Amino acid sequence: MFEQFGFETTTPQQAAVWFALAVGVIFGILGQITKFCFRRSLIGEDRRAAKGVWLTALAFAVLGTQVAVAMGWISFAEHRFMVPDVPYLAIAIGGLLFGAGMVLTRGCISRLTILAGSGNLRAALVVVVFAVVAHATLKGVLAPMRVALGSVTLGLGDYVSLAALPGGGDAMGRSDRGGGPCRGAAIGQPLDPSGDGGDDWPAGPAGLGRDGVYPV
Repeated sequence: MFEQFGFETTTPQQAAVWFALAVGVIFGILGQITKFCFRRSLIGEDRRAAKGVWLTALAFAVLGTQVAVAMGWISFAEHRFMVPDVPYLAIAIGGLLFGAGMVLTRGCISRLTILAGSGNLRAALVVVVFAVVAHATLKGVLAPMRVALGSVTLGLGDYVSLAALPGGGDAMGRSDRGGGPCRGAAIGQPLDPSGDGGDDWPAGPAGLGRDGVYPV
């Protein structure tokens, strides 16, 4: 990946630092202009406009990530998001604590970081407390609790990825020769399992194939 962008002499650590700085500057500017905040999109007086900003950011993040994966720039094969055992208890409790803190401090951590940079002392204090508690949860006195909660998991096996769901691999497959594995999916025809774009797959009811229902 580094060679593709002309960074032959850059180490992964250096690239991470420069990339983080660039993303931070861009996010700070856009966050200040749009007043990006998850809490504001839920209970703010202008929550309708704020929700539009938040959903736009979410859509851009999801699509941008998928484009980067498709181009081979990044890979989630070894990422913790793809582990088959999901720590559902830690996720639920962490989400509740994050939401409660967001309401009590009158802003999500991203918005408070931007406010701290603009000179808001209340936001700066919240960011400091957030950083101390986060470090304590990772490596300090709260780490045993985090590990205990993380040990309660739900095994999803291969279904941790949407591509492993019925029809997911076919729907996400590569299309070539005007057909490929996705041939006919958009027009309600059975998918072509051979992926060769041929006519050897018998027609059937819209969205149905030999082995059951395919996505339409």
